[in-house]
Amino acid sequence: MSEKIKLYPFIQFKTSLDNAYIKSDIGQRKSMEDCHVMAILGPNLRFYGIFDGHCGDKVSTYVAKELPLTIFTKFAEISVINQQQIIKIIQDSFLEIDYDIFNQKINGGTTAICALISPYHIFLINLGDSRGIILNHNVISFITKDHLPINHYEQQRIIESGHIVNTDSRINPKGTGRIDSTLSVSRALGDNRFKHLKGTYTGVSSPVSPFADIHVHSRKKADKIILACDGLWDVIRTKEIPHLILNKDNFTICHHLLKLAMKRKSTDNVSVMSISL
Repeated sequence: MSEKIKLYPFIQFKTSLDNAYIKSDIGQRKSMEDCHVMAILGPNLRFYGIFDGHCGDKVSTYVAKELPLTIFTKFAEISVINQQQIIKIIQDSFLEIDYDIFNQKINGGTTAICALISPYHIFLINLGDSRGIILNHNVISFITKDHLPINHYEQQRIIESGHIVNTDSRINPKGTGRIDSTLSVSRALGDNRFKHLKGTYTGVSSPVSPFADIHVHSRKKADKIILACDGLWDVIRTKEIPHLILNKDNFTICHHLLKLAMKRKSTDNVSVMSISL
């Protein structure tokens, strides 16, 4: 089935939208590395994202601007768009952005949790250990899966690329495993030191892959989407969300979840976005 998608002449970046709200806090960190975006691509096409940077905010800042622009440009190149084409547009955009980060030698990396909302579908996109939830009438219908070095299918790629996963609890208190005893996520944009073999870009075969998971869901009335970085999920379990957000609007949800994360002593930056459809 083709999507009835129309684009505006230019992408519109927004600090807030009538159906969504974002709240962030530096938490116990010395600097803020999270970035986010809300963008209107057309009258019936919107893009939302949270990018949890590590080793600085250079990559997360770059991705928050360039990823929606790249997606918008690729949509403009196609006249008739179906679900599979949208998936390809998103996936190709992630890979293109990662290649650009490598070529421009931008330091650092970022995870991504995003939602592209089309007339008929929700495209929930995750890369790394940020997480997204779809609820309908306050019942969870889908949760993204974190990309962690300890996961078997991730560990296999890491080892085949000539790297190791260290599971020593002394350097890995969260139990995620660390690639070469350093990085605790197995997929991300950037992290250039893991993206080459003798100087040649290795892309999706890298130990830290830029290949995003894309989950497609038919839109329903009363759908709600919660996007958040791991600073929230470290201290709040996904199964708590329906109770915590019950009968709350997007503004109140974000403030309540962030305040609770701080109360439970999250040690990371915290960003949470609530979207109503």
